[in-house]
Amino acid sequence: ISPSGELYVADAWNRRIQVFGLDGVFRRKWDVSGWYGQSLFAKPYLTVDAQENVYFSDPEGFRIFVTDRNGLPLRSFGDYGTDVSSFSMPTGLAASSDGQLYVADADNQRVLRIAIGQLQIGNAAAPSE
Repeated sequence: ISPSGELYVADAWNRRIQVFGLDGVFRRKWDVSGWYGQSLFAKPYLTVDAQENVYFSDPEGFRIFVTDRNGLPLRSFGDYGTDVSSFSMPTGLAASSDGQLYVADADNQRVLRIAIGQLQIGNAAAPSE
């Protein structure tokens, strides 16, 4: 649930993110054709930060996408690996009120903490790439 009271849903099988009001009324959606994995366990997760940016994982693509609240691509980051700038199955995501992004990197058996303010927003690869 975003700070403005909207519910974001990672609709993995339909490769889209949907947004609803807390009253259940549909608000908007955008496609995410980058979700190619067929695993029953490696589905994407999402979170929304205090500025209403949406972070969502592509577990089998080893990356995180960042969009604005309407789906406009802002940034993507990550690659396969074990160092602190890489992932090996990023699944759970959480944005804290103090500006941190937490990423559960399942296959590396760790949780990474990333300072949102240190992420360079812009020059993103679109989530459909």
